[in-house]
This record gives sequence, structure tokens and C-alpha cells, in this order.
Amino acid sequence: MLRIHLLYEYGKDSNPHGCGHIRLLRPFHHPTICNAIKVTQGIELTNVPMDVVLVERLWRPDISVPLAEKLVADIRKKGAKFLYTLDDNLIDLHINQPWGSWPNDIMRMVVRYFIREADGVIVSTDNLKNRFNNLNDNIEVVPNALDEQLFPSENKRIHFDSDKKDSTILIGYMGTMTHVNDLMMIMQPLREILHQYRDCVKFQLVGITGEDRISECFKGLAFEPLNVGKHHQYPQFIKWAMENMHWDIGIAPLEDTKFNKYKSDIKFLDYSLLGIPTVCSDVDAYKKTVRHLETGWLCENNAESWFDALDKLISDKFLRNKIANNAYEYVTINRTLQHRASDWEDAIRKLLSKSEIN
Repeated sequence: MLRIHLLYEYGKDSNPHGCGHIRLLRPFHHPTICNAIKVTQGIELTNVPMDVVLVERLWRPDISVPLAEKLVADIRKKGAKFLYTLDDNLIDLHINQPWGSWPNDIMRMVVRYFIREADGVIVSTDNLKNRFNNLNDNIEVVPNALDEQLFPSENKRIHFDSDKKDSTILIGYMGTMTHVNDLMMIMQPLREILHQYRDCVKFQLVGITGEDRISECFKGLAFEPLNVGKHHQYPQFIKWAMENMHWDIGIAPLEDTKFNKYKSDIKFLDYSLLGIPTVCSDVDAYKKTVRHLETGWLCENNAESWFDALDKLISDKFLRNKIANNAYEYVTINRTLQHRASDWEDAIRKLLSKSEIN
């Protein structure tokens, strides 16, 4: 049995970030593969025997090049293989932008070092693989997949309308602070929609509610920031989302930038399993997954296209429900761990096999 130790990326509170849950903890502890591998995890190496150490992203909040070098050396001393996983292009994020403090140059150096030194690398998209191929030629792609055990066992859209307390159409967005510019990109059409439908449409926001310039943009409009409170850990957040995000439309704007070229379709997956139809930018992250007007609405990154998409979905309940139902079915069948958790074991075995040959 393959023995794998997971070193997830964690914050100052020592808790794993959301990506650590999605891409490490949930897949490797899923019932479909837990009998095929033996998994341990934490924020440090342990004395437990291990064949593979899988390190995520920047690993620790105080990361430095010496700490990264020591980790790799310690893994080698244990006789284990060092595998690295990354779901974002942290090498190019905010490069040549001194106002963007994260990641800093030291962090970028660490990412490059980890990729070069790894016996194999696992990424979330083909674009990331192509970006890092010059640093390591032993790379496997494992797309994001969600744990169906965290979500409703049936599409909650079936009961959606009867559960609503009023007839207000809710448009929602969730995202981290790195996505402020993505939301600002569609601020004009979003404001126009809220003004035109001021008596029956409200916009709710999760995740970047502390940004003053965002709140300023919605003054005088039907706008409600939602506070997740203590529910920051991913499993608790999904439970909170099911109880609080009763959205008729979920938006996923994404600027067509060098960094965003490497993003995944994770927001579409989350919305879909929550029974929310998605309007998303027609960019690489979504165009390979979303079928326009079938499982989502692919929107050009201009004001007219975004206004038209929101306007149409607000007035067409049948289309909203059709998209939501199709998306729920697609993601459940193709992008949940009951069908995809084994991809991680397969990828690791392929990397190890190629590493031995090299």
C-alpha cells in the first residue's frame, strides 16, 4: 500500500486553506480510494514511514528559501519521493507590480525551487502544465473536483422556488481579495441592472466585503454583503453557503489576464452543486467546461454582454432552472470525487513511474 504524507498550505492559525481541503484532504480521504493508499497529513514531516511527501503551494506562512531547501533535504533523507502540487500560477502573479505584495519575490523563488526539485508535479489545468514544463518535465494534470458528501444529495433547485421567502431575484458573487479587479470589470453593467430592476433584484457579495471601493460602488442600490462569520474552513463554509446563498444567479467574471489564464473552473463547480446557474466570462477557465445556454452562460468581457446575460436570466425563470439543473447533473457525474478521487492516485503512480525511469 502506497504511504503518502500530505503537507498542505496553512495560515498563521495552522489551519489548511480552502485549496488544501479541495485538492488534498477531501480527495485523499474519500471512501473510493482510502483503502488503496495510507494517508497522513499535517504541517510538518513526521517519523511515520512514508513513500511520498506531497507538498502544496507555499506550504507555510513564513516560508523562505532555506526552509524550502531543508524540507526537500529532509524528505530525501527519509528515502521518500518529493511531489509538489500547485493550482495557481504564483510565479507570475503581481510580477513587476510593486503594489501587489503577495506573493513576494522570495515566495516566487520558493515556488520555482519546489517545481525544479520535485520528483513530479501535479497541477489543476493544462495551461499550468504548459507554463511549468520548462522547470520540470514530469507533470500530471488533475482537474479540480468537489466532494459530493459536502453538498445536497439532490439538486436543491428542485425545491428552490418554494423555499424562497419573497420574489426578489438574488444575484450573487463569492471570491477572495485577489478577485476584486474581476468584479470591478463588470461593475458598470451590474450597477445598471440593479438600477433598472431596483424593486425586484438584489446583489449579495461573499468574500471581499471589506474592500471599501466595492461598497462605495453599490451606494443607493440593493446590495447586501454576507458575513461568513466563523465558517472560514471549507467544509463549514459549504454548509453555511447552503443555508445562506439562495441565489437565482451566480456570477463568475474573470479578466483575461496572464495570471487568470491559468485559473480553473472551481467557481462554476461550487455554484453548480449549490443549484445556482452561472454567468461566467468566456475565458480559458470556463470555456472548456461550460456549454453556453446549457450548463451556464458564457459572456464576453464587455459591459453590453454582461448586461444582456443578466437581463435575460432575470426575466427567464425557465432558462435559469434549465441551466442550473443541467450544470448540477454535469458536475455531479463528471467533477465530483465519487468519480474523480482516484485521479490523484493514478497521477501519483504515473509520476513515480516516470521518475524511476529518469
